[in-house]
Amino acid sequence: VDIVGAGRRGVWIFHEGPTTLFQAIGHPSAIGRQYTDLKVAGMTLLGNNTLGSVAIGHTLVSDPHYVDLHIEGFDYAWYLQDVDQAVFSASMIQFNRRGLFARQDPLGPAVVPNCTQPNQYVFNGVVFLNNNQYGIHCVGGSNWTY
Repeated sequence: VDIVGAGRRGVWIFHEGPTTLFQAIGHPSAIGRQYTDLKVAGMTLLGNNTLGSVAIGHTLVSDPHYVDLHIEGFDYAWYLQDVDQAVFSASMIQFNRRGLFARQDPLGPAVVPNCTQPNQYVFNGVVFLNNNQYGIHCVGGSNWTY
C-alpha cells in the first residue's frame, strides 16, 4: 500500500476531528499477514489541534517508509503500535501535541500474537520541533539510528 503525493509543497491535506487520517491495521493472527512495505510520502498533513487526532496511525506494520512529509496540528503526528523496521526521511514534524509515539501492543488481558517492540527505526533528515509534549516517545524497542 502506497499513499504518495506530489511533494509536501504540492499536496496539502486538512483533517478535523478526533480520528486518524491515515490508518492501517495488519492482521495479528499469523506471521506474514501484517502490512509490509507500506509507504506514506510527499504531502503536508494539517490538523486543527483536536485531542485524539492522529495523522498516521499504524498497527502491525513491518518495513514502512515515511518520506517527504510535513505534519502539523495533530494530537499525535505518528502513533505506531507493533511497527518495526520503519524508515523516516526528509520530514518536518512541528506544532503537534506529540510527535512520534511508538510501542508494542498495549497492556491488556492478552498480548496480541506477533506483536513487536518498535525496533530498527532509521531517521534521516527528520526534524521534530515545537511539539507541545514531546518529539519522540518510545516504549521499549531498540536499535534506533539518527
